[in-house]
Amino acid sequence: MKKTIIAVLTLSLVLFFGLGAGTFAYAATDDNSASSKSSLGDPADALYKEGRQNEGKGAYDNALDCYTRAYALGSSDAAYRLGRMFLYGNGINADSVYAVVLFNAAYEMGNPDGLCGFGQCLEELNEYEEAYKYFEKAANEGSINALNCIGEMYAYGRYVGKDQSQAVKNYKEAAEQGNEFALRNLGICYAYKWGVEKDLKEALKNLQKAADAGNTSALYDIASIYYDEEDYQKALDYYKQAADRGNVDAMNKLGDLYGPIYRVEEVIDQDYNKARKYYEMAAEKGSGLALNRLGDMTERGLGLGKPDYELAKNYYEKGMETGDAYWAAASCLAIGQLYDMGRVGEHDDSTAYYYYRKAAEMGNITAPYNVAKMYEYGKGVKQDIELAKIWYKRAYDMGVTFADEDYERLVGNSSSDASTGSESSVTENEKSTSDASTASESSVTENENSTSDASTGSESSVTENEKSITAGDIAETAGDVADVAGAVNDIAGAFGKEGLENASGKVEDIAKKVNTAARIIEFLDILFGD
Repeated sequence: MKKTIIAVLTLSLVLFFGLGAGTFAYAATDDNSASSKSSLGDPADALYKEGRQNEGKGAYDNALDCYTRAYALGSSDAAYRLGRMFLYGNGINADSVYAVVLFNAAYEMGNPDGLCGFGQCLEELNEYEEAYKYFEKAANEGSINALNCIGEMYAYGRYVGKDQSQAVKNYKEAAEQGNEFALRNLGICYAYKWGVEKDLKEALKNLQKAADAGNTSALYDIASIYYDEEDYQKALDYYKQAADRGNVDAMNKLGDLYGPIYRVEEVIDQDYNKARKYYEMAAEKGSGLALNRLGDMTERGLGLGKPDYELAKNYYEKGMETGDAYWAAASCLAIGQLYDMGRVGEHDDSTAYYYYRKAAEMGNITAPYNVAKMYEYGKGVKQDIELAKIWYKRAYDMGVTFADEDYERLVGNSSSDASTGSESSVTENEKSTSDASTASESSVTENENSTSDASTGSESSVTENEKSITAGDIAETAGDVADVAGAVNDIAGAFGKEGLENASGKVEDIAKKVNTAARIIEFLDILFGD
């Protein structure tokens, strides 16, 4: 993480703070510097617009490239959009440190959206009071994005009292100025009667405007409205549009529709190959849901002709590595099932127990029941009836209602009775362990969250590792930033007297820029603390 901070701060010094080759190119023009900057304005704007188009199509690599180049040429809007991409992990690994520095860069370039970005960072950490302060300040300075963010806080009662009508007012004000996120939020309000009377025509109009502005989530919302209205063909068309433009929710929904989950038989023919195609698309973007679905289909041989348990395990293992805690835990449980039923390697109760226990610790609601069974019958772990009772109770408390019967059965029997029994009864209970483990499948399906959250314009959040910056890291980084500034001074000196005179304004700014870096570090300290 320390290396990431150093890299980001160095990037800001080189790109934003004007300490790269471009600095001296500006200085060398002297009398014509104003016209030179003006000539660079158009390429920056063109690159920014190209980045927006690419982002809207889901071509995130191209968007990242365009935004970075536009930012290097001085586009504050590009700095803000880059910050959003890093904050929410749009097409790139989420990194809040990059996001903070880029938002700061945007603000120092005169763009109040940078302040809005600070608020969004805090909002991701549930620091709603502090987030609201940044949104309010940004809105007062002219940030349309901040108006939308304040509307979202009213919509969901974050820090301010929940007030859907006030949320709609904010959305309308921002939407009138073309804000894609506000247009989407306003469309959702009309669709689901949040603060306004239900009006599907108005909902679709606003969502289409948002989609035209590059918001792929709005396409998914349009599809969902048609799906709810049972206009399945239009729903399918819009899901495909959204998927083609990189929307992961739409990819997963199409996988569900073509696969064994939510198939609408009279409209959509079951096609496991198409289902796998869309799940694979989503999996490539790191979707834990898609990897779990692929594991399940592969385990059952759907779209393959026959089961492939090793490949299924591979999908589940990848699913465990995603940042989606719910699906990571579900995939962990599934690996336990594979070992429990002897589908990978030799029948291995101890490994099955390991994955069941790990899944339970990760929050899977079914796993505690499986752990209890393992303790009750001594499978993969020393038999312990008291621990079995504890795990049955935990399973019941987490929502596995039938675990109460097992708990009461053990309470009503002596430990010696519970530890004895015929071979056939043990075998039967082993079967029930496997049966219980499969109960997660329906639970996983029912708990799927495929709808987009109107409270965010995106699709990801800060990981635990990003919260682990220590005060020591920050202090060390401050020293490294100072070293970077010193190195930049040395580089500037290599240009000689004339070069230094031409670049004097920029070189004299180095100390101020290091102070800016220190301010960023201070903000990081507020965010991540020790």
